[in-house]
This record gives sequence, C-alpha cells and structure tokens, in this order.
Amino acid sequence: MFLPENIASTLREVVKDAVERHTDVDPQIEDAFAAFRSTVTEEMLDDLVRAVVQEAVYARRSEVTYQSKRDAGAFGPPSRLKVASSPDVANVSRSILDTWSVAGRCLGDIKGSELASLADSEDKIGKGHLLNADLLRHLAKRVKGESKVRDCVRPSLVEAFLRRRGEQAA
Repeated sequence: MFLPENIASTLREVVKDAVERHTDVDPQIEDAFAAFRSTVTEEMLDDLVRAVVQEAVYARRSEVTYQSKRDAGAFGPPSRLKVASSPDVANVSRSILDTWSVAGRCLGDIKGSELASLADSEDKIGKGHLLNADLLRHLAKRVKGESKVRDCVRPSLVEAFLRRRGEQAA
C-alpha cells in the first residue's frame, strides 16, 4: 500500500527505534505502534485515510474493468458467431477495434510505429489527471463553500504540495 511520505518517514523512524530497543517482534510492534500513534496529527490521519480510500477505489475500478473485459470475452475463446455480410448486420457487429478510441483515434487505425509514443502520451496524461485530483482534494480541506482558491490558499502551499508529489514520484 502507498503511504504518503510524511507518514512513511515517521513510521520508518519509530520502527527503527523499536527494533533497536527490543529483540522480540511483539514488543517491537507494540513499541513502534505506541510511538507512531503519539506522533499522528490530524493531517497525517487525513492523508492515511485518503491513501486507504484511494487504494480501495483503484481496487474496485480494477475489478469493474476486469469484469467488463471478461463479459466482453477478452479472457475466453473467440465467439463462434458468424457475422453476415450485409452492411446493416456488419454495422451492428463492429469490432472493438472500430469502437475503442485512444488518443482521439480509432484503435484499429493506429499504426504499430505509433503505439509506444501514444502509450507514453496517455500515461503522462493519466498521471497528470491523478496529480490534479489529489491537488484538488488537498485544497478542498482549505477552501470552503463559494470561496475561491486564490482567496484562501497561498501559491507556496500549492508549490510545496507539487514539490512533495514530485519527490514521491522520484
């Protein structure tokens, strides 16, 4: 499970100290737990709960995607259905290669030489969307109601958040 850096660094320190103080695992766990719990702030608790919820959302999305692919036959044998040659029937039974859109293009029309660069582009876009979502959730704790972000948050707060996220990605 992913842990926000402020939690992970604190946890590493208390575990290191507990392991140095005790030789048996149970006292190490109890000592580390007590030490870590005494350092938990409201912000750390929010970050930890957000990380747990984020993992749960990702797991559920993965389950839904798997189920959709399974229902579409992605994990089973090819369909035995024969497609008639009439234009109406052919239109109704178009392939996923004709209906799936990637990077604004029909999947079936993408050339092999374009796949790697399109995959990199889609990956960067996805990471950018996830970063933006995390930033918005972070700001939602500070900006309430009809207030604007610029009226409630200093630019340095956003810069610090993005800097922390950049260090975590490295």
